[in-house]
Amino acid sequence: MAGVCGFMQEEENIIPENRSLYGMNVTEYKLFLALKKIGLEPETQYPVSSCVIDFAFPSYNWAFEVNGPHHYTEEGKQRDRKRRQFLHHTYPPWKIKSFKANRVFKNPDGVAREIKNIIEKDSEGGDSLGGLARSYRHW
Repeated sequence: MAGVCGFMQEEENIIPENRSLYGMNVTEYKLFLALKKIGLEPETQYPVSSCVIDFAFPSYNWAFEVNGPHHYTEEGKQRDRKRRQFLHHTYPPWKIKSFKANRVFKNPDGVAREIKNIIEKDSEGGDSLGGLARSYRHW
């Protein structure tokens, strides 16, 4: 067994496209570009043990996921529950927010602003991005 999150490596596509864009599908890539446009540089396809987080901000232990239809089957819901439980019990624990893929695909800029607001409110000071705008990866 590959571990609690090993299944994440075999995730199906959200919209009918492949994961050739730096390991992201087109929906995730649209969100990545929207995040960069507002000055955020997330780690993409970020490994935590056997889990892979779509968009991670490790300095803040925030994980943002883009969930396609397979996440809403009974099997998908069960895998996601185990995955969340695992990530919540790491040290320090990860905070996780999921977005439906169709919402991200239709409005990546709005989702990017929501992510920025979530992290700003959660970080100390509340009004500063601090290290969030620091580049973790250069594409």
